[in-house]
Amino acid sequence: LGYAPRHLELQLLPTKLECKSNMIPEKIGVIGKGIVNKLKYLNNDLIVFTAPAFRYHYLWDIKKDFNKLFKKILVAFPILYDDTIELLNHVKDLKKYNFEKKYQFLFKLHPTMDDNIIHKEIITSSNKNYFLTKKNIKDLLIEVDFVISSKSIVCLEALSLGIPTLVFVKQ
Repeated sequence: LGYAPRHLELQLLPTKLECKSNMIPEKIGVIGKGIVNKLKYLNNDLIVFTAPAFRYHYLWDIKKDFNKLFKKILVAFPILYDDTIELLNHVKDLKKYNFEKKYQFLFKLHPTMDDNIIHKEIITSSNKNYFLTKKNIKDLLIEVDFVISSKSIVCLEALSLGIPTLVFVKQ
């Protein structure tokens, strides 16, 4: 399990019957000690061990050059459509502070979301500093100065690089 699990992922709580039926691996590697007991919630006999987080190995290779003033802001959208729209609306509300003109907002959809869903929402904002990007997260984290996200592993990736990060919490 190469990522930090979310609370809604019930497939990560294997039962004894699933183990007996050979429906899951004999051993499960996770990226942190705190995750071990979470996976054993329904089956204490499950063999869970810590393993390297190879998915995030690229973070060691990034050398950030920090600017004193933010110029590019990454808005990394979460997996759920409603959460994405709510986060986008909050970012659009920033225009009342009149600093949008100074910054470039790069919007990155969750990989499971179709960009047509959000493209219209971004276009109708008529802000020339809004860009929908398809760049990979590694390249985006190299170039951005600030991250805004919600319920996304991107928050942890950005923080691990020392990038200031605002984690939006849905009301």
